[in-house]
Amino acid sequence: MEIFETGIPDLVTTIFNAGGTPILVGGAVRDAVMAGKGSPFDGDVDYNATDYDIEVFGLTLPRLQDALSERGYHWDEVGEHFSVLKVRVSNVGQPIDLSIPRYEKSTGSGHREFEVMTDPNLTFAKAAKRRDFCMNSMGFDMLTGTLLDPWTGRFDIENNIISYIDGSFADDPLRPLRAARFAARFTMDISDGTMELCREMRPLAVSLPAERIWGEIKKAVHECINLGDFFWWIARMGWVDLLPEVSFLMDVPQDPNWHPEGDVLMHTCHALNYWSQNLRTGNKEDDFITAIAVLCHDVGKATTTEHVDGRFRARGHEEAGVELTESFLYRLRQYELADEVTPLVANHLAPVRPFTKKGIRRLSTKVKRMDLLCLVSKADTAGRPPLDPTGSFPAIEEFEQAWRDMDIPRGGPQRLLGGDYLISLGMTPGPAFKVILDAVYEQQINGEVTDVWEAKMCANRLITDLGLFPLKK
Repeated sequence: MEIFETGIPDLVTTIFNAGGTPILVGGAVRDAVMAGKGSPFDGDVDYNATDYDIEVFGLTLPRLQDALSERGYHWDEVGEHFSVLKVRVSNVGQPIDLSIPRYEKSTGSGHREFEVMTDPNLTFAKAAKRRDFCMNSMGFDMLTGTLLDPWTGRFDIENNIISYIDGSFADDPLRPLRAARFAARFTMDISDGTMELCREMRPLAVSLPAERIWGEIKKAVHECINLGDFFWWIARMGWVDLLPEVSFLMDVPQDPNWHPEGDVLMHTCHALNYWSQNLRTGNKEDDFITAIAVLCHDVGKATTTEHVDGRFRARGHEEAGVELTESFLYRLRQYELADEVTPLVANHLAPVRPFTKKGIRRLSTKVKRMDLLCLVSKADTAGRPPLDPTGSFPAIEEFEQAWRDMDIPRGGPQRLLGGDYLISLGMTPGPAFKVILDAVYEQQINGEVTDVWEAKMCANRLITDLGLFPLKK
């Protein structure tokens, strides 16, 4: 096993010699079982990407610290309510987390209202019982190489189901969102009993701070194979009203000829699923902006949808979506992100409409990331099963190619004329500057001014029309 080619064996030996038993827990064990491995260290292991969490049984925290120090390990202690030692180990990219087994007791309804107690003599079964789901409760005994599975995590994985361990699940109101995230990440179902408990927990959600809700959304964007399923599961468990602007989309009808998939929320979920499976760029920041824009692209339909001449229409929903997108993101304190997302929401239909070079230049002054706009538009048109997801892609790609051929910088064409030219004519900076420069730029966008000389001539004409010549004596 490749474990013997890393610095992990020395750490395991150090713990064993001090009288402890190291048990690998958490995602590394779950992911190994999902991959059909006998050990998290079987086969090719990316030691730079994997997080290793080890619970040390049989040692108090001071004894563990002493043993590490005696062996020459450097560690940092973190954790507000309980201590975790972050230990650097050779050939492992990220620090390994060492902790003493603990159990938690709820002292209130909040996400952080727990009394945490450590006990090095806990059984593994009792220590694992505090975890959220059966599939996350497994452990790997690093001394014997055996899987510890007191809460049938392997059974759930083999049956593609997510289920809670016991009633203490309800002590943490964040867990329903985690259930939805794991279901969307691993394409799993949530058990009926877990869904029922999640619904019963909805009143507890009032204790969740905005940053915790946003944290789950952010993880979902980065992790989920089917991002739309995350919001679909939240809706099914009755939690989608945590995100009011998203919940508004439930039961908003659409023209079945254009949207046979169902209501606007269902369309949004399909669009997000297509994006997460096919349109990721690999740039986490860009992908995050795009995903949130896809989530919000049709929120304006909640206020603009009408039944007109026998059809459901949502005229002006792009622009109407701006205010609702801002409301959604501001509530979650994502002010800078709103500045990036709202132009994409307001213009997401532009790439599928007839265009001109003039129109592209003008649009580029409103949307600084035209590349992301095209991705949002593709996700939108693809989210309409059983219609061909790529049916509108040729039009979008033609738009994108035209934009790229024009070589427009982000934020629109650079102004050909600045205030220094007006000063050179003897003008004093003031309100007239903006009037003249904006008018010149408008003609530049229209294609009527194409170089600096034409920009100067245009400015001269405007100055004359305003009665400001002659300027110099």
